[in-house]
Amino acid sequence: MVKPPCFASIQLQDRDAGSVRRVPRRSRARVTLKYGETAHEHHQKDRHQRLEQCAKKNFLLAIALVAMATLLSAPMAGAANAAITGEDVTDAADKRGIIWGPCEEEPTVECGTLAVPIDWSKPYGATVKLALARRWATDPSARIGSLLTTNPGGPGNSGVNDILRPSGFSEDVQRRFDIVGYDPRGVARSGSTTCTASVYNEMPYPVMTSQADYDKWVAFAAKLHADCRKQTGPLYDHLDSANVARDMDAIRAALGEDKLTSYGVSYGTLAQQMYAEMYPNRIRAMVLDSNMDHSLNVKGFQVTEAATVQDSFDEFVAWCERDTDCVLHGRDVKALWRGLLEKADRGELYWPGFTDRPVSAHNLLWLGVVLNEAPVWRQEAKVLLTLDGGPVPDDMGNPPGNGPVDGDLPLPFRRSAPPTDHQAAARRLLPVDVRPGETAGADHRGVDHGHLRRRHYAS
Repeated sequence: MVKPPCFASIQLQDRDAGSVRRVPRRSRARVTLKYGETAHEHHQKDRHQRLEQCAKKNFLLAIALVAMATLLSAPMAGAANAAITGEDVTDAADKRGIIWGPCEEEPTVECGTLAVPIDWSKPYGATVKLALARRWATDPSARIGSLLTTNPGGPGNSGVNDILRPSGFSEDVQRRFDIVGYDPRGVARSGSTTCTASVYNEMPYPVMTSQADYDKWVAFAAKLHADCRKQTGPLYDHLDSANVARDMDAIRAALGEDKLTSYGVSYGTLAQQMYAEMYPNRIRAMVLDSNMDHSLNVKGFQVTEAATVQDSFDEFVAWCERDTDCVLHGRDVKALWRGLLEKADRGELYWPGFTDRPVSAHNLLWLGVVLNEAPVWRQEAKVLLTLDGGPVPDDMGNPPGNGPVDGDLPLPFRRSAPPTDHQAAARRLLPVDVRPGETAGADHRGVDHGHLRRRHYAS
């Protein structure tokens, strides 16, 4: 199948319709966003003009294709190796199969790899090996099938690591399903995205309050993008959720399942939504935990996130007031929190055991976000008490947020968003307790449950 040149395999979310539509590639011009303007808003201004131009080009191409079809009536040599599209692609990839064996980290768990195309439009081209892990159903007689823990969120968290740890699923789910996790393409063991540390360490301060701050982030993002693309190789251009959805279907087929049963968290729900659009007839059941609504615009997303974060923090405070298990019981938790923020603003707040750099107010806010997700209120109370001069618990973990790194960095990176009125709108919702609007320098902070399970508070 030959695609018109104006519609060459680029997909963007149509936030108004809540769907995924193909967007012209060759008719698009490189543009510079103005301060306060989103890419979606700019795209809507010239969308109809570009589509009209493409329609004219595609009409001429259609005439040419009809003529070519008349001339090429005889079978072509090598047609069996031609690129295939649609559902047949994952059927072809499935024939490679999964190679299973005991995991080195946990022999009671099976680990395996499945080779899938780097570029799904070239199913017989270069491949990337997806890393998988599986725990068998505890009651074979009650087994229903495989439960694919689609994606633990992030983006960038490891699904294999989740399986290596004790399962968080109920005993009944473990009894009826093989629990299967995988590292999505570009993550951890599945062709990890790699960037140069020196470039990464040039990252500007995450809180943007002016056009100049935004311009710094645009320049940094462009430089980091080029470096990561160079260090990672061809896979870097094929890390979108549509390709992850195709990988999910290849895993489903390789597991021998006619239909997919999946569980996804946070950012992982985007891959599930994409799968549902691409393979609606191959779904048995899906659980979308902490769902990301891709139909929201940026402002709507920030406002709803901020409101949820504040509500979660208020619930934590209320728990401390009523429950003697809270080590801050009887204290003014909001006043303590404000004091820590003020200390962080002055550059005087340090994490136990890390005296080389203070904890910034931005990273302290991020800590307040992640500890309220699961939630892990007892842990949160102990951490806040420690930062206020109390005893250091054994499970204190590492400092929150990003810090300087050395060498090459095999980690995923989030994309920054322009500092429009979205952050201000989020801040207007909140008192000074949490100030999550100021964490808006990255896409989807506050909904990444994987950080909680690792006791590692990096953003």
